[in-house]
Amino acid sequence: MAGIKKTVLFLIILQLLFFPLETKARQGQPPGEGEFVVHEEDGVLWAGKSWSTRIGDLRLAYFTGSPEEIGAQMFHLVIAPEFEKMMESFAIIKEQGLRGGFFKRAFKSFYAKFKFIPTFKRLIPREYLRELEGFARATGDPRTGKLVDDLLMSNAWQDVSLVYGGCSFFAAWEESTENGMLVGRNLDYTGLGQLAELQSVNFYEPENGYRFVTVNYPSMVGIMHGMNEKGIVIAKAYSTVVPEEATVDGVPFTIMLRQALQYGGSIDEVIEIIKNTPRTVGLNILVADAARREAVVLEVSANRMTVRHADRNSGVNYIYGANRFLTPYLKEYQKTGWLSSAFREDRLEQLMSAFLNDLKVEDAVRILRDKGAEDPDSPVFLPSIQNYATIASMVFDPVRLEIWVSAPGGFLTTDQVFTGISAAEVWQTGQPPSPVGYIPGTETTPMVRAWQQVMTAAGSSLQRQKELLTPVVKQYPAAGFPLCLLGAACLRTGELQAGLNYLEQCVVRTDLPDPYYLLVAHAWLGVGYDSLGHREKALQHYQAGLDVELLEDVDPLFPQICRVGLRTPLFINEKGQIHKAHR
Repeated sequence: MAGIKKTVLFLIILQLLFFPLETKARQGQPPGEGEFVVHEEDGVLWAGKSWSTRIGDLRLAYFTGSPEEIGAQMFHLVIAPEFEKMMESFAIIKEQGLRGGFFKRAFKSFYAKFKFIPTFKRLIPREYLRELEGFARATGDPRTGKLVDDLLMSNAWQDVSLVYGGCSFFAAWEESTENGMLVGRNLDYTGLGQLAELQSVNFYEPENGYRFVTVNYPSMVGIMHGMNEKGIVIAKAYSTVVPEEATVDGVPFTIMLRQALQYGGSIDEVIEIIKNTPRTVGLNILVADAARREAVVLEVSANRMTVRHADRNSGVNYIYGANRFLTPYLKEYQKTGWLSSAFREDRLEQLMSAFLNDLKVEDAVRILRDKGAEDPDSPVFLPSIQNYATIASMVFDPVRLEIWVSAPGGFLTTDQVFTGISAAEVWQTGQPPSPVGYIPGTETTPMVRAWQQVMTAAGSSLQRQKELLTPVVKQYPAAGFPLCLLGAACLRTGELQAGLNYLEQCVVRTDLPDPYYLLVAHAWLGVGYDSLGHREKALQHYQAGLDVELLEDVDPLFPQICRVGLRTPLFINEKGQIHKAHR
């Protein structure tokens, strides 16, 4: 039942996500009372004092005024100008959300209408609902109330559906850096892949609270990361918790983080805001304070919270995080399933140690671009700090109040050009800024190209995986991860012997720094040999998979395959699915 409920809740959000953007048909109407006359001048789109523009492929926007005005500016300056392009990108997400029969669709609508929306409206600070109302009115659609409800759900879908996102972050300060403090952050989430090209760097000057900047997506009132004028930086990474530590009876976490960034002028003030906010899910929240030259990680669930500091005994001035809780208190409430957090944490430890004492923005970008290997002559091609789900990367310099952002463009964005923008200049002048600098994209060496092919394959169809991975494993026969992926793809498409050959190479000849993939390979080998009737070989691999010493608790799927396989033969059907063999 728990799995069915989670699936249904996820479908609810996919149906509602960005639904109000269908109101573009009314965009041709003249603006009503209190709305903005939008005009373009020298490549800048203006709506009153607010504007949007581009620097290369990077979209920038500046919002100012009351919550209603900011909401309307978001629609006029970000949504309306490229509406058709946006709708094309949203189509796949909405199509997924509309799947299912009559009863599923009815349940989605009922639960959203009578549970989520009333709860969120009751708990969210009024100013953010006003911002949604301003957005809804700007569309020209007469169903303002319904649009606000839909927009609210598009801001809360991550809380309701308990989505997975990788995400990594780090902060370094004082003598560890060139100028006092730097914060790096990768946003990893495959579910936002269709929207990745539509991100924008949004500068806010609200009528209350501090000015702040965030990298965000259309119609989002909440944030997942950002920096305010006091030099406070916030970035989050999702972290699974046991069911009793998650709830929908709280403030959507992106809106909680928006409030913390807008009204928190110090680490202590941010902690107080988050502590006193009804929360929904498990999170790791990095909070960096340029004035105090310190950063901490808040580990939170719906009911619990603790503050993780840098290792003061060792004198280090850096801290990092992925998707695991690292404090003993919260570890007790961690749910398994966060793939590669331990590996990414280990990489962050290695890389931060290598660059400390003079960490520059360019070094921070190199850390965010990490591909899991030090030796280019012996690549492992593993998902690392950068991985197949990375859709946005940024470095914050809260001392200078600068933000460096990778160009948008789907996955693997970290390898693209980073553009530096002075938030201080934007807030001081209210005008579109000139870039403070650029960091070139990653040099596309044969190794980099091969790694990118492997990451692309990880999110592709089985046939596409085989096309992308075959030349890679031929050129790099000791790289275990692509062998594991290719072997599984061949098994699932009926090429059993080819799949077994690749997987045998993976477990015998390769180096796999993250042993999870060794478990995966053994599990698939067991199923493959069972499918061919070689039961003894299958049993050997099922047991070998369970004997793998893992770096962390992982998703139970492959351990479960091995345990079931030891009890009864398994096979792969014509759809590539694993089933128990009929006796």
